[in-house]
Amino acid sequence: MVMVSSIGQDQIKKILAGSSKPTITAPLIGQLKIPIPNKEQLQQSKSLFAKAEFVRKNSHEIIVAVQELFDNRFRGVVTPKSVSYQIAKSLLVKRWDPHYHNPSFQNMRDYIGQKQVEKGPT
Repeated sequence: MVMVSSIGQDQIKKILAGSSKPTITAPLIGQLKIPIPNKEQLQQSKSLFAKAEFVRKNSHEIIVAVQELFDNRFRGVVTPKSVSYQIAKSLLVKRWDPHYHNPSFQNMRDYIGQKQVEKGPT
């Protein structure tokens, strides 16, 4: 981790300065100084990780609670969804409109047509 951090990159740049073809070798890696955090920084890191774990755990519980709420509230409501559907080859002869030929819209047009027949001419 130190080698990819800004501290490590700065050290590598100082060691490789002036080289036409920089190469990272084992002796170069041995020269890198790895900073050790003090106790206060370690405690701060530990506190941040504990807080993140607490938030992650609570967010999972909230997601489960919301999912249960939706399951209870909307149980039995089924909305069939389809990304693709069968197309009759005869429909492709003259005109193709994905909205016009969508089976859901076709069912709606059939329903409206039936209501107009029942209602009679206007």
